[in-house]
Amino acid sequence: TEAQSAIIYNNMAWALLQTDKPDKKTVIKAAERAYQLMPASADILDTYAEALIRFGQYGQCIKILEDSKITQKEPKLIYQLGTAYEKKNDLNKAVRHFISARAMMDSANGSIQMDISKAELERHIERILDKE
Repeated sequence: TEAQSAIIYNNMAWALLQTDKPDKKTVIKAAERAYQLMPASADILDTYAEALIRFGQYGQCIKILEDSKITQKEPKLIYQLGTAYEKKNDLNKAVRHFISARAMMDSANGSIQMDISKAELERHIERILDKE
């Protein structure tokens, strides 16, 4: 089924992202294909965003996350959006998204595991604000 294929593509992209030197074309293609098959999956969107950020495709990452209805329900995806804005040097939008993700961590955990603690996120926000 399409769902099974999407999960396989997603798992392949995620596994490759965990290696030292993942092949950009393979990872992006697998993550993109998974997303095309199951655009409503938060986990798949998370992997796709992770891949786009990893390979410097920040504009594409921002577009996909901004266009998805799922993003606003998931602190991790809002955090990914903040990261993409930070990498593009749009620090105002980055901080806004990081603050939003931090606030959501209190009330809604979302379905995706955050890989940063609230305290670490607060320190990160402070570091960005100190730069400005």
